[in-house]
Amino acid sequence: MIKISFPVGLESNQSVPY
Repeated sequence: MIKISFPVGLESNQSVPY
């Protein structure tokens, strides 16, 4: 798994820390 901070709301939250 890769953790990348993407400030975009395409999944249910506003900013989802992948």
